[in-house]
Amino acid sequence: MKIVRKNVTSDEMGNEKLQSQFDHELSVWRCLSSPFIMPLFSVIETPYATWAFTELFCGGTLYDALTVHQQGLPPLLALKYAYQLASALRYLHQDARVVHRDVKLENCVIDGSWTDGGNLKLCDFGLADFLPGEDTPPPRQTYLTPESFALGQNDKKQKNTAVGGSLAYAAPEQIKSTIPLLDTAIDMWSYGVVMHALTIGELPFSDAFPGRLRDMILEERWDKSRFSGRVDPEVSEVVMNCLRMESTLRWIAVDVLGSQWISLYCDSAKKM
Repeated sequence: MKIVRKNVTSDEMGNEKLQSQFDHELSVWRCLSSPFIMPLFSVIETPYATWAFTELFCGGTLYDALTVHQQGLPPLLALKYAYQLASALRYLHQDARVVHRDVKLENCVIDGSWTDGGNLKLCDFGLADFLPGEDTPPPRQTYLTPESFALGQNDKKQKNTAVGGSLAYAAPEQIKSTIPLLDTAIDMWSYGVVMHALTIGELPFSDAFPGRLRDMILEERWDKSRFSGRVDPEVSEVVMNCLRMESTLRWIAVDVLGSQWISLYCDSAKKM
């Protein structure tokens, strides 16, 4: 369960903001229903707290799996999770009309032991929001993580940033923007980062100093040739097209699901 307490007198303003963020998360989460999305079973309001009940996941996250397989997951397991995460994003973007905005290894939970083939479910909709429409309110302001806050404070050229999730997974247009973005392309960039990690065990952009990390992303400084040399061409095709700097050229979830790499999973599933 996820619990947010009410009326915490020691930090009334902070608690009110947290409650507002949680209420928004629940308003999005209630609208979602997919085999690849963490379910929301019920919400109970009491005078003391809001309680959100979901399924218990004992398999940890993709991040936990990579702490064991530090060179990347076994190819068939990585392929399975590539299909399931792409399916979650296709559902969010096309059916639910939602942008997640915080796709990362830690937000992909496994419903059983991943060593025994547990299935992936995307979780944490604290930064998610509905895509713009005629009756859609403007995107709400996102909060800053320690990494993005340090980025804004330490770099005079970029004092404000709309990065709400983890900087290592942020698309270049998020880093450049000073307002929250509602674009499915930012989720697909993060998908490419996750797939890079799943297949070779490391993120494409990594630096302990936020300013340098930001510059690596904006300047597209990652070792493409090294990555392509360690994975099959079908895998490289997906990651390269998701990590395109120009968001309009970036693959969407349907493109990923139609790729040669994912077709290998679909073909094997049909034979089972």
